[in-house]
Order: sequence, then structure tokens, then C-alpha cells
Amino acid sequence: MSDHNNNWKKLASALAVSALLAGCGSDGKDGSDGEDGKPGPIGVHISQADSLNTSNLFAEYSAESNQLVVEFDLVNTNGVAIHGATIDNLTLKMGRMALESEATRDDVQPMAEPLHNREIWASYHHRNGTRGSASMCNTSYTPYNECSVEEIETGKYRFVVDHALPTTKEEGGAEFFFAYDDSQVQGVMMRVQRKLAGDKTDYDATHYATYYWEAGNVEAERPKTVLADQTCFACHTAEDVKANQYESARDEHPTYRMSNAHYGTSTEVCAFCHVDYGIRTVSDGENTIEYSHSIKGLVHAIHTGATHSDRRGVAKFDSVIAKDGANPAFFLKFNNEEGVYPQSTANCLACHVDYTTTEETLPEDVTYHALHWFADQDKQSCQNCHGDYHYGDREEGCISCHSSYDGNTRGGAFRHFSDHGMESRHSAATVGSNIDVDYTGLSWDGTNFDIQFNVTKGEEAVSGSALSNVTVRVNAVAADGSSQFLANRSNATATVNTNGIGTVTVPAHETLAALLNDIDNPTAAQDYVLAVTAYFNACVSNKSNALTDYVDGQCSAVVSPYASQTRYLTVAGEASEVRRHAAAAYENCTACHTDDMVVRSSGYHYRNADNDTCAQCHGADGYKPSMMARVHASSSMDRVRAHGREDVQAFFSMNQCSVCHDNSYTLDDVSTGPQFSGSSTYSSPQTAVCASCHLSDAYFDAAKIAAADAHILNMGGIHKGTREEASVSESCATCHTTDNIQKNHKFN
Repeated sequence: MSDHNNNWKKLASALAVSALLAGCGSDGKDGSDGEDGKPGPIGVHISQADSLNTSNLFAEYSAESNQLVVEFDLVNTNGVAIHGATIDNLTLKMGRMALESEATRDDVQPMAEPLHNREIWASYHHRNGTRGSASMCNTSYTPYNECSVEEIETGKYRFVVDHALPTTKEEGGAEFFFAYDDSQVQGVMMRVQRKLAGDKTDYDATHYATYYWEAGNVEAERPKTVLADQTCFACHTAEDVKANQYESARDEHPTYRMSNAHYGTSTEVCAFCHVDYGIRTVSDGENTIEYSHSIKGLVHAIHTGATHSDRRGVAKFDSVIAKDGANPAFFLKFNNEEGVYPQSTANCLACHVDYTTTEETLPEDVTYHALHWFADQDKQSCQNCHGDYHYGDREEGCISCHSSYDGNTRGGAFRHFSDHGMESRHSAATVGSNIDVDYTGLSWDGTNFDIQFNVTKGEEAVSGSALSNVTVRVNAVAADGSSQFLANRSNATATVNTNGIGTVTVPAHETLAALLNDIDNPTAAQDYVLAVTAYFNACVSNKSNALTDYVDGQCSAVVSPYASQTRYLTVAGEASEVRRHAAAAYENCTACHTDDMVVRSSGYHYRNADNDTCAQCHGADGYKPSMMARVHASSSMDRVRAHGREDVQAFFSMNQCSVCHDNSYTLDDVSTGPQFSGSSTYSSPQTAVCASCHLSDAYFDAAKIAAADAHILNMGGIHKGTREEASVSESCATCHTTDNIQKNHKFN
């Protein structure tokens, strides 16, 4: 193509561009927004936005004019500007850091205790009375605010509040009042929402933003972070669709209160409403009861496992104390709906920093306020759960005794979780797992067992002066591991010297001697393995895990429950791997019973014992309610209840056999050979299993027992006969199959 033609094309293009530009004003604009035939705002209207986010958030307050100005950009996840937002889409709260002594009320002592004056987060605006913060521009609680929202340009907004703060307590309309203090860090929290069709709120798209500043309107970091938000996010997620869809009846879904349907999943946002001094009241018609409505009180109460309604109906939430001496944090029914509240309130370290943390070792995502949970600085912390029944009405409250300073281990960190094993009462309860008995010698002369053993705690010998009621029991199981205990337990009192060396001579019960001294079998003793169980009490020093001596037979400190572990030895005194036959693996028990196998109120029953220790008394068809009956007892069985208790049923159903049994609850899996039934009697093995419940007056009346007994005899079973009589072949499993057992045993 020639240069001549190229030049003509360039000239034509230039003329065309000039003609187009002629349609624009001299300022280069393409006309006013919204004019007919002209482009409108570039972005998306808030009613059509699929997500809401803020950027470039900024706030400043003028004390002279009492005016708050908040500016921000509103965009979607992709950064596209969102236009059309109005004040109806926005919620704004403002607060500042304060000292707890500022949270005073009419004719009421300051919230702070004499020795402490914590930093707290306070609100400038309150609901009526003592409840938490109120939103600005709210005609009910902040009628003095004069509010306007202007869209400066597409997606950029200015929120102006004149007469932003109440100037007097009377104007604030609540019992709490905080004057403006420019020496403290200030902050605002803003919520942005949009409406869906039918005037429903789009909770999934709801957005929360915060901004902090200090003197001179200089931007500041978040001033108080007790917990990293990620700690909460591990369980609480904004994606809980079911919770977000709730518009009312908030208590119907337990995650509502930490979903976007109720101010999100961030404790930072929660703290703007549930300020550190917030109080709620409940009236029973005569008395008005107060309880903490702070973020701290709320979180600890929720994680007791109680529902919101339950919390109002127990202990200090409805009366001073509903159950004297009881702690509402632990006696409430556990609420485990859909995995909610997996952490117990008592498990402080699930959320808080370790009690050994210092300001120098604090994680980066928290402030030094994270250390306060074990500083024991205010009685309100205790009363969130415990009420005021124990000196709580005194001005010094709980912390005059319960502190974590100067070697005192009665404070919250120690009493609730951290190093609780160092405490005397907890240490006493766990003596069975902390003190070991090692059998160093055993001999059998046909009548007696002579046994030697060492008692140690860690690597230290335990002096006999710190122990009492030291007793050794002996029983036997088949050497092939196919049986339960086969005789009456034999027992005798042992002695332990100051070096922790114990000795005992145990006369064999006649039923045990008969097994080991079979005249027709000279090596009969080799067919059995001995179960040796030493049990004792220990004296544990107050406020420590150290043992101390009994003096004149009395322990001046804390006496442990009976502690015991069972070991298996051959008749020659050698350690054996053989164990009592069990239908449920011990590991299945310890999966839940991580700390103790016994949960009961009587403090001196066996604690931290293994199943074999329990079975020394609770035999297959024994002289006390058997292991089977104890474990399976349901709520309808008034005398003994274990896994059938309502609070246990909240964790798993008794009808879920596989929780405990590894496919081993068939009658074909019972022990082999005659089973000891107490008082020198024996039952055939399948009969022993059924008789544990069906022939026990602990669970059934005489008529049902008689019918079950007749059925067993008609089918060839033997109940409480001689050893020879009980050596029969049974066929109960022909009809009583695994499926039928599960079908007909509805334990719940």
C-alpha cells in the first residue's frame, strides 16, 4: 500500500475521533449520571450484590462538635463497587477502652475490686438499665443521635452522626455512663446488611468491620484481644446455613448466637455488644436476680453445655443458688446437638493461653489481656458460673482466698484446669494411676500365698506411713484366658515399711485352693493365672500432690479414695500376659474414661481402677451386681445406673453396642467353662451372662425372675450349682442370636 493512501487513512481516523469528542463537554465528562441515554454508576446495586465487604474504613470524632464521621468503600468480593446503600443497611456501635472502676452504678459499689482495676472495653451507648451496648441512630436507645449517610461517589460512603455521644448519664438513659476520654483508644464496629425478597435479611452476605484510633485521630491496633478469633472459628463458622436461616426463636438452634444471624463469629464484634460489665436481670415475681451478660460470662455459660433457656433456670441465673453447693457449669445436661460445644468450660486451655505464658512469650495474635484469665482479678469472673453462695456477696469476693500468686494454687487457673493434677484433692482421686505396686515375689504352699511388692510414686519409694488399709486380693483365671474369675477372692492385710517394701500372707479361700490343689491333677496350679490386686488409701498434703504421713492413724490432709490396679502372675510368681476374659476391650472403656473408671458421689469407692479390679467384686454372676449389670444398667433400674444414666446417654446410646463391643456381644463369645457365682457356686457360662440381670432382684420382680429361671433350666442351663453341674454344653445362642440380643435389649 502506498504512503499516500496511508496518510489519507490516518487523516480520516483523526477526523472521526474529533467528531466523537465533540459530543462531550469541554471538561471531558460524558454527561451527568443517570441522564437518558447516558451511562449510570459503574458497579452493582446493593440489592443485587452477592457479597458485601468494606475497604478504606476510617473514623474520626470531634469532641468539640460531638460529631462522629465514618468513611468507607463498599465493594463485593471481586472489588466491584456497591452503590445504593442507605442508613437502613448499616448498624454502628462506638466504644473505648476504660478502667473497670469507671463502670459504676447508682448506689452500687464499683465493678472493680479494691486490689485490681482491669482495663475493659466500654460502650458509649447502652440499652435501658444495665444490659450491653446499644447501636447508634436507634430511636429507642439513642434518640439524641442525628444521623445521615451520603454516597460521595459510586461505592464510597460518608456516615455522619451529630450529637454522637450522650453528654450526661440522664441523657444516656442507662445505669452505666462513660464520658469521652481522648487518652484511651476509641473504636467503632459497623455491620453492613442487605435485604432479600420478602424483606428477609441476607445473613450469608452480612459483613462486619472495625476501626480503632487514639488521640489525634491516629489509627490504632485492636486494643484488647483475650482470645485469637481462630480459636473460636475452629468450631463456629459463618457458613452454618441452618443457623443463618433462623429469623426468630433463637434458642432453637444452638449455633445461632455465633452465626451471621447474630453478629457473626468474631469475639471482637461480640465484645462491642457484650461489654465487660454488662449485666442481665431475671425476675421471678418477687426477686430480681442479676447475672453477667458480658462476653466472658456469656461464653463460659454457653460452654457448660446448657441451652440459653437452661442457663436462666438454674443457680444464680434464676435464684441465688438453686442447688446448694452445686456448680451450674457442671451439673447441667450436656447439649451435644450436631457436635455443638465440644469443649468443656472447665477445659481452660482449649481456648486460653497456657497459664505459664508471660508478656514476653505471648502469641502475636493476642494482647497482654490474654493473661488475665489466671490472674483472679474479679469476683464477677467466678460468679458467671458459681453464683454468690460462697462469700460472693462480700466486696473482696472470691479472690481474697482463690488466687494464683505467692505459691497459692487455689486460683482459677489451678482449680479449673492447669496443673489441677498438682492439687491435693485431684491428686488424691488419681492416686490409683500415680502410685505403682510392683510385685517382686510370690510363692504358693498349697494353703497360703506369700507375696512381696514395692510401692513407688515415680522413682520414689512410698513409705507405709503415708498409706492405710493396704490389702491384697488374689483370684484366678484360666491360663488360656478363656474365663472370668473362678473363685471367691482371697484377701489379707499387708504391711509396708518406710522403704516402700510390702509383705503379706494371703490364706487361699477354699474355692481357690480347690482349683490349685486338684488331687487328680498334680499340675493343676499351672492351668491357672493369678490375679493379684493391692488396694490402699493414701494421705495427700493439702494444696499439693505430695504424700504426707498418717499420725496416730489419722490423716490431717486429704485421704484418697481406694486406689488399686490388678496384675497377673503365674503361681511361680512370674508376670503373665494372660487376662480375664472380657467381652469389651479395656481400650474401648478408656476412650471415654480417660481420667477415671468410676463416676459416683461416694468419694471412697475405687478410683482409677481397671476393669479387672472392678471384676474382683463385680463378677460375671457374682455376689454384688455384676460387671455386666453395672455397665448396662438403664434408667429404669433404680438401684444401679451406669451407662443408662441420662447424662451419659447424651454422649452415646446404650443401643449402640459397637461403641464398646468389637463385634463380641454374642453368646458364643462368653467365657468357657463354669463361671463363679459366689458362695462357692457356679453357673454355666451363657447362663451366667443372662442371670446377671434377669435373675437379679435389683432389676426384676419375683415373678419375672421365676419365669426366667424356669426358662434357663428348661433349656439345660445351670444357675448357682456345683462346678461339676455347671460343666454343661449350652445352646442358648441358637435362638438368642446377635440380632435378637440387640433387638430385644432396648436399654434407653
